[in-house]
Amino acid sequence: MGISNLPGFKYLAKNNSYAYLIVVAFIFIVGTVASIINWHATESRTSNALVAKYQQELNESKLIINQSLTQYTLLLDDGTSLLAVNGNNVTESQWLTFFQSYNLPVNYPGVDAVSFSQYVPASDLSDYMANLQSQGITNFNLTPAGSRSAYAPVTYVGYVSSTSLNAMGYDQLTSPVRATAINKALDSGQVTMSGLVNLVAVNKNKPAFLIYKPVYGGPSNTQAQRQASIFGFVFTAVNANEFFTALLSHYLSPGIAISVYDGSVSPSNVLYQTPNYANNVSHIASPINSTLNVTFGGRTWVIKVVTAKSLVQASSSNNSTNDLVFGIAISFAVALILWYFTYYRERKSYWEKQREIQSAKDELLSLASHQLRTPATVVKQYLGILLQNYSGAITHQQRKIIKTAYESNERQLEIANQFLDAAKLGSGRIKLSKKAVVLNDIIKDVVDEQQKIANVQKQRVIYNNPKRPIGMKADPKYLPMVVENLISNAIKYSKKRAAINVRLRKLSNEVQIKVIDQGVGIPEDELREIFEKFSHASNEANADGNGTGIGLYLAKQIINLHGGNITVKSTVGKGSEFTVHLPL
Repeated sequence: MGISNLPGFKYLAKNNSYAYLIVVAFIFIVGTVASIINWHATESRTSNALVAKYQQELNESKLIINQSLTQYTLLLDDGTSLLAVNGNNVTESQWLTFFQSYNLPVNYPGVDAVSFSQYVPASDLSDYMANLQSQGITNFNLTPAGSRSAYAPVTYVGYVSSTSLNAMGYDQLTSPVRATAINKALDSGQVTMSGLVNLVAVNKNKPAFLIYKPVYGGPSNTQAQRQASIFGFVFTAVNANEFFTALLSHYLSPGIAISVYDGSVSPSNVLYQTPNYANNVSHIASPINSTLNVTFGGRTWVIKVVTAKSLVQASSSNNSTNDLVFGIAISFAVALILWYFTYYRERKSYWEKQREIQSAKDELLSLASHQLRTPATVVKQYLGILLQNYSGAITHQQRKIIKTAYESNERQLEIANQFLDAAKLGSGRIKLSKKAVVLNDIIKDVVDEQQKIANVQKQRVIYNNPKRPIGMKADPKYLPMVVENLISNAIKYSKKRAAINVRLRKLSNEVQIKVIDQGVGIPEDELREIFEKFSHASNEANADGNGTGIGLYLAKQIINLHGGNITVKSTVGKGSEFTVHLPL
């Protein structure tokens, strides 16, 4: 079949309208040229905008680093408080017991111990050693040996690993870097941070830094008073590699190289570098070089970041060539060309704005949650000190009041943690750490804990535990949170003396966890929205209804990360049945 027999060309031949074909060709050429020009302009604008946004994100990371260091100083505040309520007279056992409950490596990456160094003038050294002997500390050796005008030996160690005890007796004033930070803290009365050090007890030849807080035995308003009444220093040593790896984990990729220097940029001042730093820098094409200065506790860190420009532009460049080809292909029709570029560009800009807005919301939610957790954590520690009788015996009525305040504070921490988890999910920062687990045991532990809550309403949580263990790969931290949320909701929205049934069973291709209650139920038209963020059922007024509205959202997202799903069936006035489906 010749070209003149094609449907479009038949019309042209019949009406001798070849001029129309010329117009179509002209429109196609104009549309193609316009597409190319628009593509180049858009690529340039988007590239510049993404680079500027990347620089802004790096600058915002300074706030995150300072917030993290501030969190670490709360450990020093707690140690200072423990000394204060005991009149600067605690035992080695009290100090150790107090800080072993903190789960330091998990909550404070890089911290192996929180310690105390007493400030001992040479004239008081014999009394200091006699006091340690009276406490039963017989294996204490002051190192390095030698006479000095004053000493600051490590006296108490609240440690995670027993190797931390190797630092006992080490006189920190014999180290110029440590002595500089100690004297600065003594003179100013403020928290100070040391320069680059290598730890005495653990992680030898691995860069670290120390944070000090002075403890006084009398007035400390003036420098002279502080010099006269100094008692010692609560401090923590932080492994720099573990600290920065945990803090900057979302920046680690072959296209990014990060180096942190203590003070000036020099090979001898390297505090931290990303793995294969030199090799990565040499292979980064079109690098973007950025420098951040972070100051805390009287020390300044210089952070140099080298990033591949292609990595910053990846979110917009991947499909740019396809867009150009597609734009040229549809340039035959002016209306379609205009519609496509207008609609596509506006829609792309809209979703980029939506992502930026959502990212800003998640960052704000994360920051607000951190700010809520900080005072709540401090309140928890002080209430814990009172409940453990560190400040003296308390009456039964006082204990009851303090315990009520402690439980209320725990609820506030739980809400802050939920908001923080929601923010992490929104920004993709939650990563599962799957391990081999036995679901029978995980669910039993959660049921036993929730039964204590159910006892208040005289409810029963009945667990149908299979005789054979059911094992699978799952995250042992987040999976129990899902089961806890479902059982907690069942308890909350069920009447007094009701029964909540928890069932576990293994099918051919999946494991099912069912939580069945006899509660108020959920209207059918609201079942689709029940797993959305901040969603509340309209009939919650029939129950407690104090939730944050993100529990089920978190539960579903966590199960989705496991490759599973949560389904729900409910009848108003009769109850609900939630089923967790986990693939084998």
